[in-house]
Amino acid sequence: MTLTCHARGLPQPTFTWITPDGHAVNATAPVYESEVLDDGSENRRGKIVQGDGSLLIFNTRVVDQGVYKCVAINVVGQDSKTVNLTVKEGKNRIYLFCHFKTIFVLARVTRSSCIGK
Repeated sequence: MTLTCHARGLPQPTFTWITPDGHAVNATAPVYESEVLDDGSENRRGKIVQGDGSLLIFNTRVVDQGVYKCVAINVVGQDSKTVNLTVKEGKNRIYLFCHFKTIFVLARVTRSSCIGK
């Protein structure tokens, strides 16, 4: 699952994502989680900010749903955008839905998208 956040500014802004549980995720601070499954194997999940500012959520589950905030920051200021991610688990499938609320002023949003895999 990839949530994108594109902003323009001089200098180019850096991106931090605030997760529904309050963690700040940025290029230098990814979030990783591990869980041991019933069969003893380990399932690794996490959230990583990629070079273009998008947030990669891998091994997405229902616990990942909620409002994510993308914050674009440079020396001129900062601005943010929120995305509401809904995750529904069905038989052998995960359904992902994104709802965007744009509030960018200082940095201009060039594209917004939600890509589920």
